[in-house]
Amino acid sequence: MIVLKFGGSSVATSESLEKVQHIVQHQSQKDNLVVVVSALGGITNQLQEVSKRAADGDESYKELLTKIEQRHLEVCNALFPVNDRSEVLTKTKLLLNDLEDICRGVYLIRELSPRSLDHILSYGEVLSSSIISAYFKKSGLDSVLFDSKSFIKTDSRFGRAAVDNDATFKAIQDHFKEAPKVSVCPGFVASSKENGHITTLGRGGSDYTAALIAAALQ
Repeated sequence: MIVLKFGGSSVATSESLEKVQHIVQHQSQKDNLVVVVSALGGITNQLQEVSKRAADGDESYKELLTKIEQRHLEVCNALFPVNDRSEVLTKTKLLLNDLEDICRGVYLIRELSPRSLDHILSYGEVLSSSIISAYFKKSGLDSVLFDSKSFIKTDSRFGRAAVDNDATFKAIQDHFKEAPKVSVCPGFVASSKENGHITTLGRGGSDYTAALIAAALQ
């Protein structure tokens, strides 16, 4: 089992994603792969700004959120032919609608808790991994999307969560017992061992996700 990690610049555009697909296609002929992906390039910073504007009561958060939405939909349209777009667009729009609802809640109460910020920031990787896994599958790869929140376990210090290595390693080993040829996982995101709430691993979190999976599966 080989773990590959692709950061924001590697998954910034449809063209860069096509290159990623070629790398994964080639490597998967030799090994089973776990592919850890970051948010599309620049999206995490934009989500941070959306969160700040919403908490400040600045309605311009909606314009920036619309740009984020358009960016993801444009990537879908570029990667998938018209006849193959329906499923990925539906799933992407549902995720974007959920994100919009959370941001609206922050705007209405003018408050951004560390827990809410983690939830909002998690959408960058959740969206990218969903699109990328669907793209791999469309390209003929035996690809399955795994939710890293199910196996990266942390404490509840939102924004600076510490990983519980024992619980995480066991959960990773259980999840990947019968892994497909290509397993796609969002980096950066995790969940609290105590209550299941979404947490994040901080800047460089996707590297950390990949390192944890590699260590658990060695």
